[in-house]
Amino acid sequence: MNESNKSIILRKFLNTIYVILCIYSILQIKNKRYYSGVTICVICIFLFLISIGSVRRFVLKHSKIRSFIREKVRIHDRWLMNKINDNLPKAPVRILNYGCGLNTLSDLLVKRGHTVVPIDISDMSIGKSRVITYDGKTIPEDLGNFDIGLICAVLHHIESEYINKIIEHLMTRCKKIIILEDVVLENTFLKTSLKCMIENVMFFNHPLQFKTHEQWIELFSKYGTLTSSNTDDRFSVYELVSNSEINV
Repeated sequence: MNESNKSIILRKFLNTIYVILCIYSILQIKNKRYYSGVTICVICIFLFLISIGSVRRFVLKHSKIRSFIREKVRIHDRWLMNKINDNLPKAPVRILNYGCGLNTLSDLLVKRGHTVVPIDISDMSIGKSRVITYDGKTIPEDLGNFDIGLICAVLHHIESEYINKIIEHLMTRCKKIIILEDVVLENTFLKTSLKCMIENVMFFNHPLQFKTHEQWIELFSKYGTLTSSNTDDRFSVYELVSNSEINV
């Protein structure tokens, strides 16, 4: 069974569990077991709402929550930089931080002397760099081209039918793409998926498009020349150069 089918089955299973819990909470309340019924009901509502983008943006507006998260992601950003540091050219270069998310990595790259343009389909930023929001299909032409396209732990959050188009489009705008992705082994898909949902507090609408190291290589190789690919069986870093750059 490939990873896409595993993703579909896991999502359907989790949705079924959610429906069962909702029904169970209603039955508990109906039988006057208010404490357990209301508790389960509140948990179900929270898990659903926190997976909605507009709710997440509203929560992130709270200064104390932003400060708390910023401290947590600072450690993660340092880890990310250690992973991709060997692939980054010396500053200054112009970087497109694709799917920037909380956007704190952009600030770290700016401190290291790079020019960074963060872009995402919605603005969840708790960083200082201004985020460009776009339609998820075409990067605005007025942003120009980039030396580096940076995609860190983003692609598994995107439905599989869009990933190919994104890579293809980025290769027309970036001389080189550096990609960091979670990878799975034959027996680690479930563990990786659950870990990702918990860490991102996102239990619904999560595509869970995890792939093996070899599957990512096969996908990326369709759109450019893969000049390096390194893995520790949990995370992989890929360096993809456009064929036009190779031929220069």
